[in-house]
Amino acid sequence: MKRDAKKVVAATMGVVEYLKAERERARLESEAALKISFPPGDRRIMPTGSLWAASGRMEIMRFRNMMELRMFRRGR
Repeated sequence: MKRDAKKVVAATMGVVEYLKAERERARLESEAALKISFPPGDRRIMPTGSLWAASGRMEIMRFRNMMELRMFRRGR
């Protein structure tokens, strides 16, 4: 398969922009969680997220890591 440099750059930039948007969304969510107001004297633990969400994020990171290591390369 012939590689087109423009397509490779476009795909790479797409991934980079997606990761930036994901980081920004996570930052906004954490800021929103910190702004939750509780009644005075109420001792609540700040929400940390669910285990399902953490597991999903870890799986996505593992998949991206494999892509970076070119584990999914075909035909070579």
